[in-house]
Amino acid sequence: NDSWLLGLTLGVRGRVYRRGRSTVFIEGAIGISDAAIAAPPRGTRFNYLVTSSGGVLVRLRTRLHAVAALEWIHVSNNSLKGAGRNPDIEAVGPRVGVVVGF
Repeated sequence: NDSWLLGLTLGVRGRVYRRGRSTVFIEGAIGISDAAIAAPPRGTRFNYLVTSSGGVLVRLRTRLHAVAALEWIHVSNNSLKGAGRNPDIEAVGPRVGVVVGF
């Protein structure tokens, strides 16, 4: 079954390399989530999140950057409802977008 997952994470980002308008970065975050239905099947609606990624930011203008990254996401309830109800989800995929600074 498909489900929506709403999450809240707190993380850090570090610059690995910087040249001209481009910055290579790595980042990681941890957090919590709530799903519309148990996610994954046999799991729970409440889960913990762990994410990490690496990519590049390219400055387009002052406070406006394009971002491209490869992101890993782990969703698990850490056996809150018992070992039999602790399946996890792990996914790797691309992320592209625009970052607007304040």
